Amino acid sequence: MSKKKIIFVIVFIVLIVGGFAGYQVYENHVKEEVIASEKTIINKRYKAFNKEKDRTKKLEDLKSIIKESNKYSKSKDSYSEVKKEYNSKIKQMRKYFIEGYDKSIADNTLTDVDNIGDKTQLNTAKDNLNAVLTSIKDEIETVSTKEEVAKYEEKINALTTSYSNRVTAIEEAERKAEEEAEAKARAEEEANRKANS
Repeated sequence: MSKKKIIFVIVFIVLIVGGFAGYQVYENHVKEEVIASEKTIINKRYKAFNKEKDRTKKLEDLKSIIKESNKYSKSKDSYSEVKKEYNSKIKQMRKYFIEGYDKSIADNTLTDVDNIGDKTQLNTAKDNLNAVLTSIKDEIETVSTKEEVAKYEEKINALTTSYSNRVTAIEEAERKAEEEAEAKARAEEEANRKANS
């Protein structure tokens, strides 16, 4: 082979390798731009979620972003970085609702139930806990898994049962006190009748 042919082959190989490397750099640049764009959109949605004050609208936003995430994950042009961003923001959004559940449960967890004499307080706490449980069940799979809901249900049912038992004990004590008062009043009335006879 002549020197010219060797140089031509080397130049040709360098051009092919250089072209391939340039294409790879371009592809990587396009990929990074798409990822950055998707992440920006997700972060804007998350910021809007945080600014929203209405819980119902927040729940709708969470449902919407979960739906978008599922659609994105199933697309052939999805990137793991974007999937991670979706998962991160969804986790943070769910945390808002879970913290709300936990706060409501804590606010309605009464201490020393056996010494509480106020039926209204017990019934109000029980009603509030049942409302929280209804919300938790309605929001299953959006906010919590079935297993997490089962744990909440177990905890809330234990509290509401203890409150119901205490209300029943109070009502029983009131009934006994009323019966004793009636018996005492009858005895006094009978004693007064006998004294007047």
